[in-house]
Amino acid sequence: MTLALTAKHKLYFVDGSVLRPPASDLLFSSWLRCNSMVISWILNSVSKEIADSLLYFSTAYEVWTDLQTRFSEANGPRIFQLKQQISSLCQGSLDVNGYYTKLKSLWDELQDYVPLPSCTCGALRTIQTQREQDRVLQFLIGLNDSFSSACAQLLLVEPLPSLAKVFSLILQEERQRQISVSLPASAVPETPPFHPLPSDSSFPSMVATTQRRSRPVCTYCNIPGHTREKCFKLHGYPPGYKPKPIRPNFSPNTPQAYSFQSVSHPSPNFPKPTFAAASSTTDSPLAFTPTQYNQLLTLIQQSSAAGSSSSAPSVTTTTPSIASFSGMSPRSLPRSCWVLDTGATHHVCISSDLFVSSVPSDSMVVFPNDSSDFVSTVGSVCISESFLLLNVLCVPSFMFNLLSISALTRDSPFFANFSSSHCLLQDRASATTIGIARRYGDLYVLDSQNLFSHVNVPPPRCFSFHIRYPVL
Repeated sequence: MTLALTAKHKLYFVDGSVLRPPASDLLFSSWLRCNSMVISWILNSVSKEIADSLLYFSTAYEVWTDLQTRFSEANGPRIFQLKQQISSLCQGSLDVNGYYTKLKSLWDELQDYVPLPSCTCGALRTIQTQREQDRVLQFLIGLNDSFSSACAQLLLVEPLPSLAKVFSLILQEERQRQISVSLPASAVPETPPFHPLPSDSSFPSMVATTQRRSRPVCTYCNIPGHTREKCFKLHGYPPGYKPKPIRPNFSPNTPQAYSFQSVSHPSPNFPKPTFAAASSTTDSPLAFTPTQYNQLLTLIQQSSAAGSSSSAPSVTTTTPSIASFSGMSPRSLPRSCWVLDTGATHHVCISSDLFVSSVPSDSMVVFPNDSSDFVSTVGSVCISESFLLLNVLCVPSFMFNLLSISALTRDSPFFANFSSSHCLLQDRASATTIGIARRYGDLYVLDSQNLFSHVNVPPPRCFSFHIRYPVL
């Protein structure tokens, strides 16, 4: 209030310097206007309850005197409180700047309550110097223990620096530590820790212990990486566990139909033949001629038959090929029919006239009965206006057209819904039926001449497929 009234040059109206002039004075109207203005400032600065009790005073001096009488406090309790806060104040979690600012505000308020006496003999300068040193010591005492070395160096200085100088030096020390902490690890050279070498008798055992701790070995399955207490083979696999498939070491450019580990008897170490991929368009020749390849297959079959004659039959791995197929073939089927196979990796077509686009190929295909044949072309076959097969192998010597379910669901937007009597081929997005393959013996046969177009799609409950084939 004092600062605000002084800035407006109206402090004289509240301290009694300018009292009410007589009504005949020429300045009475000006004094009355300024007095009312100061009263309104004071009323707007206090709470409503206090302002109600000040409405009946006529001068600003009376209002100020009433407030001072009611709300002025003795200086003794406040001086005691300030000295107690100064003596107990420590830096703690504050930074140096925050700690110094809080301490200085307490000092300034205490000096306002206990000002220095006026003196003309020159002793006042000595008192001010003594108070400055006391404040420096109080500031150093409240610092954290991390600044103990800096405080010890400052106390050795004679005479003791001023409070502003001590604060500046401590602040520089704090900033230097922040710079050291913020440096990247690569900028600070690291000295490798020194470890004394053990004696010759204990060194091998220490190395072995370190290796066992870094790489534990299960005592049940002898597989490194876990212990017997955490062995899945002993205690069971957790829900949702998916074991990693065992991949044979074949060429990455050769697609395989099956991926399992051979458990058959060892066969002669013949070199493995190499084949071109189904989609390859290069003219590189095979590593073996067809005659050599047939002779090699005959030797392998004879060796497997000789080894299995004295033991139980075992599963053998097929020769690396671009595709493998399962299922028994019927004797005769029309060329418009396609046999659905869940074990085949590629579609097979026996007629090159059905291809809408194709490229020549010199690859080979191996069938479940260990027979093999050459693939003349690889391309796309359009069965109907809404049914396009991709990556189809043309094998003219094969007996029937083969439709691979895995290749169909992978390369085309269709899915197959099998039942005991038929299989629905439906569009994945709209669920419309494209065709129905009826069960024929143990096979599901699809006739391309009876597929549905986009405008003639039966509802999902229609399963009629009236086409008959001769009994095998």
